[in-house]
Amino acid sequence: MQGVRQRVPETLPSSVGVIRRALIWISDLRASFRGKGVCTEEIGGWLRPMPGEAVGPVRQPLSAKEPSRRTRPDPCVAAPLPQRRWILRDGWAIALFCAAAALTMYPVLTAPGSRLMGWPDDNVQSVYVTGWVADALRTLHSPFVDPRLNYPGSLWLPASEAPFLSMVAVAPLTLLFNPTFGYNLILFMSAWLSGYFTYLWILRITGSRFGGVVAGLVFALTPYRVAHSYGHVNLTSTQFLPVFFWALDAALQGDSPSRRRLVALAAGTFLVGAMSQYYLLICLLAGFVYTILSAPKRPVFLRHGWKLALSAGFGAAVSALPYLAAAREHLYVPYRPEETRMWSASPFDFLVPSRLHPLWGRLSQRLYPQPYWIEFTLYVGTVALILAGIALLWRNNPHHRRIVVWLGVALFAVVMSLGTDLHLRGLPAQAEKPIWLPGYYLAQLPVFNLMRVHARFGVVAILFTALLAGIGAALLKGRFNWGWRTMTLCVVLIVIDLAPGRIETFVLKPRPVDQWLARQPGDFAVAFLPPGVENPLALYGSLFHQKRFPAFIHSNFHPQAFRDFAARTARFPALPAVAALREMKFRYAILHRSSFDGVHAAKWEAVVAALARSPDLKIVTELDGFVVAAVRPYHQP
Repeated sequence: MQGVRQRVPETLPSSVGVIRRALIWISDLRASFRGKGVCTEEIGGWLRPMPGEAVGPVRQPLSAKEPSRRTRPDPCVAAPLPQRRWILRDGWAIALFCAAAALTMYPVLTAPGSRLMGWPDDNVQSVYVTGWVADALRTLHSPFVDPRLNYPGSLWLPASEAPFLSMVAVAPLTLLFNPTFGYNLILFMSAWLSGYFTYLWILRITGSRFGGVVAGLVFALTPYRVAHSYGHVNLTSTQFLPVFFWALDAALQGDSPSRRRLVALAAGTFLVGAMSQYYLLICLLAGFVYTILSAPKRPVFLRHGWKLALSAGFGAAVSALPYLAAAREHLYVPYRPEETRMWSASPFDFLVPSRLHPLWGRLSQRLYPQPYWIEFTLYVGTVALILAGIALLWRNNPHHRRIVVWLGVALFAVVMSLGTDLHLRGLPAQAEKPIWLPGYYLAQLPVFNLMRVHARFGVVAILFTALLAGIGAALLKGRFNWGWRTMTLCVVLIVIDLAPGRIETFVLKPRPVDQWLARQPGDFAVAFLPPGVENPLALYGSLFHQKRFPAFIHSNFHPQAFRDFAARTARFPALPAVAALREMKFRYAILHRSSFDGVHAAKWEAVVAALARSPDLKIVTELDGFVVAAVRPYHQP
């Protein structure tokens, strides 16, 4: 039959049939490594090439003539590929991106269930959210609200961004192992899928696996993601950025977007928002610029542009539903432009290697110090820049129109990342009379005034630099017929250029005070004092002891219940604060000794003296810097 591999005749011995199938599989695998037999139909229906678009070498399907027994049918057919074909085509690329993802977090691979990158801060809080989402799905509770915390109210987790969709996806393994394992799995999947989806887009455009690998590696290994792996799991979730722009690019082809492409755009927008509302706003702005630069016929665009807006708007609205519900609790407080000014990137941030680099990271740190280096690690890569430049300067480039659009969007992202005004090394270039940039005016608009860090726009510039690098690599390979040695050298140079090195880690485990609380029977509330002390670790500990206590999920967006608690107990151990503990029916007050330093709270000596003479507080135990004091019940005289 046409386009279908012939079966081994039943008359042949079974061993001969097995050997023949093995030889056919090896031949297919060799063809896959050589870049032959690329079928643009293989990737899926909505990824088919546009009319007149250049693609890589494509085998023609079989003729209607029945092939002879000695002629092996061509494996490339118009029908969607079975799973084996997909693995033959992309298996080695998937393995390569898995290795790249492992490289970005190699220090935790020996103990993924207990070790985290960075130091205890937002990453611990994200581990708590990962654990709560899994437990909520198991117990049929809302994954967005923890009723135990923010006592006497409930804790709305969307007050701080989290990739809830990823947390739902890893929930089975989180329950099977532990929340730390689930959190690390999210980091791994984000890096792997970021590279793979970028690879697929370039493969779709050029037909070049090598170009796709280059683009995918640059985006998978970007130091931006490694730096944010220290605590911002939502910002490491970049895997759907190429999906969004890919869907938008497909919807912009032709005179009118098809329903299938509009659905893909809505899905891509939803996926971006389900990872990060920061990225949702950034992509909507950058997508608008992408649309303006791509629209070839203005009348057609004006006639059908509302379809794109409606599709993207629907996906954005669905992804924002948890955050809109949290906004009804008055959790969000807009930032003033002067508060966001310090988070403006410098143009040099895109050119300076990461301080974590194993070879020249220390030199970079010494020559270009950055106090808030996590937010300003935006290095795009020297090799990637060279390949992107080749793509831009290539004469008679078949992708000229698309790369001009990509360059325009990348430059827009760079300008927006510069924030309110030009900064150098974290300081304003003109502190007194600055020249305000577009970011200054954007920060005064509703919704956008909830964005604190302008530098995060830089991730879009990193993505499009990677895409341009993939185009450049595909053009070079096609022109000079690069062999595997040259391609391997290029890949090695990219890895050396972007390799993470000196990644800090720590072991996460429940504190002794959390373990003590887990051994105490009953459902009761405790108060950690001073208010908010070690809040991320306290949130993590709640997964083990299940006790209630006042807490928050974002340091700048405190819920009303926590603000009331903090106001009433801020002057502890004063008598009104002790009376508030009794009135709010706390069973224990857990005091962090080192935080009572006489600056942000009373001196510890004053606390000890007050505990000695107070009939309402009695020291029960001391555990690793925490003093546990029992609170006399409110109804007792």
